Amino acid sequence: MVLAVNIAVDPGNLYSDGHYERTMAAYLLADSNVANVRDCNERLVHKLYSAGRQDPPDVLVIGSSRSWQIRAAVAAPRTLYNASIPGATLEDYLAVYGMFREAGLLPRTCIISADPWIVNPGFVMSDMHWYTVRESYAYTANLLELATVPDAFVSDGLIAEKLTMALSPRYFQASFTMWLNDVKVALRGGEALHPSPDSIGDGKFRLRDGSLSYSFDYRRKSSDELEALAVSFANRKPFYGMGEFEQLDSATCARFEALLDLMQRDGVQPLLFLAPYHPTTYRILKMEGGFEILSVVEEYYRDLAQRRSLPLAGSYDPQRCASTAADFYDPLHPKEGSVARLLAPLMP
Repeated sequence: MVLAVNIAVDPGNLYSDGHYERTMAAYLLADSNVANVRDCNERLVHKLYSAGRQDPPDVLVIGSSRSWQIRAAVAAPRTLYNASIPGATLEDYLAVYGMFREAGLLPRTCIISADPWIVNPGFVMSDMHWYTVRESYAYTANLLELATVPDAFVSDGLIAEKLTMALSPRYFQASFTMWLNDVKVALRGGEALHPSPDSIGDGKFRLRDGSLSYSFDYRRKSSDELEALAVSFANRKPFYGMGEFEQLDSATCARFEALLDLMQRDGVQPLLFLAPYHPTTYRILKMEGGFEILSVVEEYYRDLAQRRSLPLAGSYDPQRCASTAADFYDPLHPKEGSVARLLAPLMP
Protein backbone atom coordinates (compact mmCIF):
# COMPACT_ATOMS: atom_id res chain seq x y z
CA MET A 1 0.00 0.00 0.00
CA VAL A 2 2.81 2.41 0.92
CA LEU A 3 4.53 1.82 -2.43
CA ALA A 4 1.32 2.28 -4.43
CA VAL A 5 0.26 5.49 -2.64
CA ASN A 6 3.72 7.06 -2.76
CA ILE A 7 4.08 6.52 -6.50
CA ALA A 8 0.46 7.38 -7.35
CA VAL A 9 0.23 10.62 -5.31
CA ASP A 10 3.96 11.48 -5.51
CA PRO A 11 4.02 14.78 -3.55
CA GLY A 12 7.53 15.61 -4.69
CA ASN A 13 6.86 14.67 -8.34
CA LEU A 14 9.78 12.24 -8.23
CA TYR A 15 8.18 9.77 -10.62
CA SER A 16 6.44 12.11 -13.06
CA ASP A 17 7.38 13.12 -16.59
CA GLY A 18 7.56 16.83 -15.79
CA HIS A 19 4.06 17.68 -17.08
CA TYR A 20 3.16 19.45 -13.83
CA GLU A 21 6.29 21.60 -13.93
CA ARG A 22 5.76 22.45 -17.62
CA THR A 23 2.21 23.55 -16.86
CA MET A 24 3.30 25.77 -13.98
CA ALA A 25 6.11 27.34 -15.99
CA ALA A 26 3.70 28.05 -18.86
CA TYR A 27 1.31 29.86 -16.52
CA LEU A 28 4.14 31.94 -15.05
CA LEU A 29 5.44 32.80 -18.52
CA ALA A 30 1.90 33.96 -19.37
CA ASP A 31 2.22 36.41 -16.44
CA SER A 32 -0.41 34.62 -14.33
CA ASN A 33 -0.61 33.75 -10.67
CA VAL A 34 -0.97 30.00 -10.19
CA ALA A 35 -3.48 28.66 -7.66
CA ASN A 36 -3.50 25.42 -5.66
CA VAL A 37 0.14 24.56 -6.25
CA ARG A 38 1.68 21.49 -4.67
CA ASP A 39 5.24 20.43 -4.00
CA CYS A 40 7.09 19.72 -7.22
CA ASN A 41 10.47 19.93 -8.88
CA GLU A 42 11.00 23.68 -8.49
CA ARG A 43 14.38 23.38 -10.15
CA LEU A 44 12.74 22.17 -13.33
CA VAL A 45 10.14 24.95 -13.14
CA HIS A 46 12.92 27.55 -13.10
CA LYS A 47 14.76 25.78 -15.92
CA LEU A 48 11.66 25.79 -18.12
CA TYR A 49 10.82 29.37 -17.14
CA SER A 50 14.31 30.66 -17.99
CA ALA A 51 14.21 28.85 -21.31
CA GLY A 52 10.93 30.52 -22.23
CA ARG A 53 11.43 34.04 -20.91
CA GLN A 54 12.31 36.68 -23.51
CA ASP A 55 13.72 39.52 -21.43
CA PRO A 56 15.91 39.45 -18.33
CA PRO A 57 14.42 40.42 -14.97
CA ASP A 58 16.04 43.49 -13.43
CA VAL A 59 16.30 41.59 -10.15
CA LEU A 60 16.79 37.83 -9.76
CA VAL A 61 16.32 36.14 -6.38
CA ILE A 62 18.40 33.02 -5.75
CA GLY A 63 17.79 31.27 -2.48
CA SER A 64 15.85 28.81 -0.37
CA SER A 65 12.28 28.93 0.89
CA ARG A 66 13.50 31.56 3.38
CA SER A 67 13.66 34.04 0.49
CA TRP A 68 10.43 32.90 -1.21
CA GLN A 69 8.50 35.84 0.27
CA ILE A 70 10.51 38.42 -1.69
CA ARG A 71 7.92 40.03 -3.95
CA ALA A 72 8.21 42.12 -7.11
CA ALA A 73 6.93 45.13 -5.17
CA VAL A 74 10.30 45.31 -3.40
CA ALA A 75 11.99 46.14 -6.71
CA ALA A 76 9.22 48.26 -8.30
CA PRO A 77 9.20 49.78 -10.84
CA ARG A 78 11.93 47.34 -11.88
CA THR A 79 11.03 43.74 -12.68
CA LEU A 80 11.83 40.82 -10.37
CA TYR A 81 11.73 37.04 -10.64
CA ASN A 82 12.04 34.90 -7.53
CA ALA A 83 13.87 31.67 -8.35
CA SER A 84 13.99 30.36 -4.78
CA ILE A 85 14.06 26.60 -4.16
CA PRO A 86 13.03 24.90 -0.89
CA GLY A 87 16.11 23.46 0.80
CA ALA A 88 18.43 24.95 -1.81
CA THR A 89 22.11 24.01 -1.72
CA LEU A 90 25.12 25.88 -3.06
CA GLU A 91 24.90 23.65 -6.14
CA ASP A 92 21.38 24.95 -6.69
CA TYR A 93 22.65 28.53 -6.54
CA LEU A 94 25.22 27.78 -9.24
CA ALA A 95 22.61 25.95 -11.33
CA VAL A 96 19.98 28.71 -11.16
CA TYR A 97 22.46 31.44 -12.01
CA GLY A 98 23.77 29.26 -14.82
CA MET A 99 20.37 28.64 -16.40
CA PHE A 100 19.54 32.36 -16.48
CA ARG A 101 23.03 33.31 -17.67
CA GLU A 102 23.04 30.69 -20.43
CA ALA A 103 19.61 31.91 -21.59
CA GLY A 104 20.95 35.48 -21.91
CA LEU A 105 18.86 36.70 -18.95
CA LEU A 106 21.47 38.35 -16.73
CA PRO A 107 19.80 40.64 -14.16
CA ARG A 108 21.11 43.94 -12.90
CA THR A 109 20.87 42.78 -9.28
CA CYS A 110 20.89 39.30 -7.75
CA ILE A 111 19.47 38.93 -4.25
CA ILE A 112 21.16 35.93 -2.66
CA SER A 113 19.67 34.25 0.39
CA ALA A 114 22.77 33.81 2.55
CA ASP A 115 21.50 30.87 4.57
CA PRO A 116 23.94 29.30 7.06
CA TRP A 117 23.85 25.85 5.41
CA ILE A 118 25.02 27.25 2.06
CA VAL A 119 28.56 27.21 3.46
CA ASN A 120 28.07 23.96 5.41
CA PRO A 121 30.08 21.34 3.48
CA GLY A 122 28.08 18.55 5.13
CA PHE A 123 24.81 19.89 3.75
CA VAL A 124 25.92 21.05 0.32
CA MET A 125 26.37 17.57 -1.12
CA SER A 126 23.70 15.75 0.92
CA ASP A 127 20.60 16.79 -1.03
CA MET A 128 20.05 14.80 -4.21
CA HIS A 129 17.44 17.05 -5.83
CA TRP A 130 19.82 19.55 -7.46
CA TYR A 131 21.04 16.74 -9.71
CA THR A 132 17.94 17.19 -11.85
CA VAL A 133 19.47 20.44 -13.17
CA ARG A 134 23.03 19.17 -13.17
CA GLU A 135 23.64 20.47 -16.70
CA SER A 136 23.06 24.03 -15.48
CA TYR A 137 25.26 23.39 -12.46
CA ALA A 138 28.00 21.97 -14.69
CA TYR A 139 27.77 25.02 -16.97
CA THR A 140 28.50 27.38 -14.07
CA ALA A 141 31.00 25.05 -12.39
CA ASN A 142 33.01 24.90 -15.62
CA LEU A 143 33.07 28.69 -15.83
CA LEU A 144 34.40 28.76 -12.26
CA GLU A 145 36.82 25.88 -12.93
CA LEU A 146 35.18 23.81 -10.21
CA ALA A 147 34.98 20.03 -10.19
CA THR A 148 31.68 18.56 -11.38
CA VAL A 149 29.98 15.36 -10.22
CA PRO A 150 30.46 12.19 -12.35
CA ASP A 151 27.34 11.18 -14.27
CA ALA A 152 27.48 7.65 -12.85
CA PHE A 153 27.33 9.02 -9.31
CA VAL A 154 24.41 11.23 -10.27
CA SER A 155 22.51 8.39 -11.90
CA ASP A 156 23.10 6.01 -9.01
CA GLY A 157 22.12 8.68 -6.50
CA LEU A 158 18.83 9.47 -8.23
CA ILE A 159 17.90 5.81 -8.53
CA ALA A 160 18.71 5.21 -4.86
CA GLU A 161 16.60 8.19 -3.80
CA LYS A 162 13.59 7.09 -5.83
CA LEU A 163 13.76 3.59 -4.40
CA THR A 164 14.10 4.93 -0.87
CA MET A 165 11.23 7.39 -1.18
CA ALA A 166 8.93 4.82 -2.77
CA LEU A 167 8.96 2.86 0.51
CA SER A 168 9.41 5.79 2.89
CA PRO A 169 6.83 6.15 5.74
CA ARG A 170 7.49 9.91 5.80
CA TYR A 171 6.84 10.16 2.06
CA PHE A 172 3.68 8.13 2.61
CA GLN A 173 2.56 10.62 5.26
CA ALA A 174 3.18 13.50 2.85
CA SER A 175 1.37 11.59 0.08
CA PHE A 176 -1.66 10.91 2.26
CA THR A 177 -1.82 14.54 3.41
CA MET A 178 -1.63 15.75 -0.19
CA TRP A 179 -4.33 13.27 -1.25
CA LEU A 180 -6.62 14.60 1.48
CA ASN A 181 -5.96 18.17 0.36
CA ASP A 182 -6.73 17.25 -3.26
CA VAL A 183 -10.00 15.65 -2.11
CA LYS A 184 -10.94 18.81 -0.21
CA VAL A 185 -10.24 20.94 -3.28
CA ALA A 186 -12.36 18.63 -5.45
CA LEU A 187 -15.25 18.66 -2.97
CA ARG A 188 -15.22 22.46 -3.04
CA GLY A 189 -15.40 22.30 -6.81
CA GLY A 190 -11.94 23.77 -7.19
CA GLU A 191 -9.28 23.04 -9.78
CA ALA A 192 -6.03 21.38 -8.76
CA LEU A 193 -3.68 23.76 -10.62
CA HIS A 194 -4.88 26.76 -12.58
CA PRO A 195 -4.13 30.40 -13.42
CA SER A 196 -5.90 32.86 -11.17
CA PRO A 197 -6.35 36.62 -10.74
CA ASP A 198 -6.16 36.05 -6.97
CA SER A 199 -2.97 35.97 -4.90
CA ILE A 200 -4.21 34.09 -1.84
CA GLY A 201 -6.70 31.29 -1.29
CA ASP A 202 -7.40 27.92 0.30
CA GLY A 203 -4.26 26.44 -1.28
CA LYS A 204 -0.77 27.75 -1.92
CA PHE A 205 -0.17 30.18 -4.79
CA ARG A 206 2.85 30.77 -6.98
CA LEU A 207 2.66 34.42 -7.89
CA ARG A 208 3.60 35.68 -11.34
CA ASP A 209 6.91 36.96 -9.95
CA GLY A 210 7.84 33.41 -8.83
CA SER A 211 7.29 34.07 -5.12
CA LEU A 212 5.13 31.90 -2.86
CA SER A 213 1.85 32.88 -1.19
CA TYR A 214 0.77 30.67 1.70
CA SER A 215 -2.78 29.38 2.11
CA PHE A 216 -5.38 30.95 4.37
CA ASP A 217 -4.98 28.13 6.91
CA TYR A 218 -1.20 28.51 7.04
CA ARG A 219 -1.59 32.22 7.71
CA ARG A 220 -4.18 31.73 10.47
CA LYS A 221 -1.95 30.22 13.12
CA SER A 222 -2.65 31.59 16.58
CA SER A 223 0.25 33.10 18.51
CA ASP A 224 0.24 30.01 20.79
CA GLU A 225 0.42 27.65 17.81
CA LEU A 226 3.28 29.62 16.30
CA GLU A 227 5.12 29.67 19.62
CA ALA A 228 4.77 25.90 20.00
CA LEU A 229 6.13 25.40 16.50
CA ALA A 230 9.07 27.68 17.23
CA VAL A 231 9.96 25.70 20.36
CA SER A 232 9.56 22.33 18.65
CA PHE A 233 11.67 23.36 15.67
CA ALA A 234 14.48 24.70 17.84
CA ASN A 235 14.65 21.42 19.74
CA ARG A 236 15.08 19.23 16.66
CA LYS A 237 18.37 17.43 16.49
CA PRO A 238 20.16 18.10 14.30
CA PHE A 239 18.86 21.58 13.62
CA TYR A 240 17.92 22.01 9.96
CA GLY A 241 20.95 22.35 7.71
CA MET A 242 23.37 22.50 10.63
CA GLY A 243 24.26 18.85 11.19
CA GLU A 244 27.98 18.36 11.87
CA PHE A 245 28.59 22.02 11.15
CA GLU A 246 31.15 23.21 13.68
CA GLN A 247 33.43 25.48 11.69
CA LEU A 248 33.66 27.24 8.37
CA ASP A 249 35.19 25.28 5.52
CA SER A 250 37.54 27.37 3.41
CA ALA A 251 36.92 25.33 0.23
CA THR A 252 33.14 25.71 0.47
CA CYS A 253 33.43 29.43 1.19
CA ALA A 254 35.76 29.77 -1.80
CA ARG A 255 33.13 28.16 -4.07
CA PHE A 256 30.50 30.60 -2.83
CA GLU A 257 32.84 33.53 -3.37
CA ALA A 258 33.71 32.27 -6.85
CA LEU A 259 30.01 32.59 -7.73
CA LEU A 260 30.05 36.18 -6.49
CA ASP A 261 33.17 36.81 -8.61
CA LEU A 262 31.37 35.55 -11.70
CA MET A 263 28.34 37.73 -11.03
CA GLN A 264 30.47 40.81 -10.62
CA ARG A 265 32.44 40.04 -13.81
CA ASP A 266 29.08 39.73 -15.55
CA GLY A 267 28.10 43.20 -14.32
CA VAL A 268 25.53 41.80 -11.87
CA GLN A 269 25.29 43.39 -8.41
CA PRO A 270 24.99 40.73 -5.67
CA LEU A 271 22.95 41.65 -2.60
CA LEU A 272 23.23 39.31 0.40
CA PHE A 273 20.04 38.65 2.40
CA LEU A 274 20.11 37.10 5.86
CA ALA A 275 16.57 36.02 6.73
CA PRO A 276 15.92 36.16 10.48
CA TYR A 277 14.74 33.21 12.56
CA HIS A 278 11.64 33.33 14.76
CA PRO A 279 12.61 35.03 18.07
CA THR A 280 11.83 31.99 20.22
CA THR A 281 13.67 29.59 17.91
CA TYR A 282 16.72 31.83 17.86
CA ARG A 283 16.65 32.38 21.63
CA ILE A 284 16.55 28.64 22.37
CA LEU A 285 19.40 27.96 19.98
CA LYS A 286 21.53 30.64 21.63
CA MET A 287 20.61 29.51 25.18
CA GLU A 288 21.42 25.86 24.58
CA GLY A 289 24.83 26.57 23.18
CA GLY A 290 26.47 24.52 20.50
CA PHE A 291 25.12 26.86 17.84
CA GLU A 292 27.88 29.42 17.96
CA ILE A 293 28.36 28.55 14.31
CA LEU A 294 25.27 30.65 13.47
CA SER A 295 27.06 33.76 14.72
CA VAL A 296 30.28 32.69 13.01
CA VAL A 297 28.52 32.27 9.66
CA GLU A 298 26.71 35.60 9.98
CA GLU A 299 29.95 37.39 10.73
CA TYR A 300 31.57 35.66 7.74
CA TYR A 301 28.82 36.99 5.44
CA ARG A 302 29.09 40.47 6.96
CA ASP A 303 32.86 40.53 6.57
CA LEU A 304 32.48 39.24 3.00
CA ALA A 305 30.02 42.01 2.18
CA GLN A 306 32.32 44.62 3.67
CA ARG A 307 35.40 43.31 1.84
CA ARG A 308 33.57 43.35 -1.49
CA SER A 309 31.47 46.47 -0.87
CA LEU A 310 28.27 44.44 -1.27
CA PRO A 311 24.92 45.49 0.19
CA LEU A 312 23.67 43.19 2.96
CA ALA A 313 20.20 43.13 4.48
CA GLY A 314 18.84 41.38 7.55
CA SER A 315 20.31 39.15 10.26
CA TYR A 316 19.72 35.67 11.64
CA ASP A 317 19.12 37.43 14.96
CA PRO A 318 15.55 38.81 14.85
CA GLN A 319 16.35 41.39 17.51
CA ARG A 320 19.14 42.79 15.37
CA CYS A 321 16.67 43.54 12.58
CA ALA A 322 13.71 44.50 14.83
CA SER A 323 11.60 41.46 13.94
CA THR A 324 8.97 40.12 16.35
CA ALA A 325 6.98 36.88 16.44
CA ALA A 326 4.22 38.61 14.48
CA ASP A 327 6.63 38.92 11.54
CA PHE A 328 6.76 35.14 10.94
CA TYR A 329 4.64 32.43 9.34
CA ASP A 330 6.66 29.72 11.10
CA PRO A 331 10.08 29.29 12.75
CA LEU A 332 12.01 29.67 9.48
CA HIS A 333 9.96 31.93 7.25
CA PRO A 334 9.45 35.66 7.78
CA LYS A 335 6.38 37.29 6.25
CA GLU A 336 6.58 39.28 3.04
CA GLY A 337 6.07 42.60 4.83
CA SER A 338 9.01 41.95 7.14
CA VAL A 339 11.21 40.89 4.22
CA ALA A 340 10.26 44.00 2.25
CA ARG A 341 11.08 46.23 5.21
CA LEU A 342 14.57 44.77 5.40
CA LEU A 343 15.31 44.84 1.66
CA ALA A 344 13.61 47.99 0.36
CA PRO A 345 16.20 50.49 1.68
CA LEU A 346 18.98 48.67 -0.22
CA MET A 347 17.27 48.20 -3.55
CA PRO A 348 18.88 50.23 -6.36
